[in-house]
This record gives sequence, C-alpha cells and structure tokens, in this order.
Amino acid sequence: LLHSILGYLRKISRVRIIEDIGDMKVTHDGDCIPHTSNEQRIPIVTFVHEVIPSSQIVEHCRDHGVVCRACKFLSTIELWDEMNLTQYDGVVRFSFAHYNNIGDIKRTINVLEMLEEW
Repeated sequence: LLHSILGYLRKISRVRIIEDIGDMKVTHDGDCIPHTSNEQRIPIVTFVHEVIPSSQIVEHCRDHGVVCRACKFLSTIELWDEMNLTQYDGVVRFSFAHYNNIGDIKRTINVLEMLEEW
C-alpha cells in the first residue's frame, strides 16, 4: 500500500513528502530514497503541497470520506526550521493500518485529484 501512495505522491511536482534519510535529513524531491524499505517503514505518509494549505487538503478529504489530519504533530519550531517547513500551516498525514486495502489508496488518490491546483 505504501509503495502505491508514495509512488503516486512522488509524481506530483507540487508535493513534498516528508521522510527521513539517515540522520533526520529530509527529502525535497521525489528522487531521494529513504534508508529503509517500505516494508520496514511505519504506515504513515506525511507531505505538504506548495500551493494548497494542508488544512484545506484535509477538509476536502474529510468532505469526501477520506480520513487524514493536518497539524505540526508535537514537533518543535527548531525542527520546522531545520526541515524548511515554516511557511506551511502544518503537514498532511495519512495513517494506514492493517485494515486498509488498495481500494482505500485508489479512493484517496481520486479524492486528491479532485482538488483544484493539485
């Protein structure tokens, strides 16, 4: 499941996936490969969009039955500075679990694609 959603998001030029590679270095594009495989990764996907506020993405998803959240998730100002995220109102977070399936991922992608300026 993670491979599907991450692969999709990496193709969207206006999306920046937040993930670590090594010692908390953060990718700024889809070309960076994390040090762990998707099988070892926890099923959480976090990103920002360069045009659409995270809170607007979450509201749109909720209006269409897709559960996600947007905020800073207990992170510090220093971390947001280091990750160059201070201009965003938070990050979008999808948390997948054992009961999610590929249909949930496809529905999530379809809902995201409905957003103007996506």
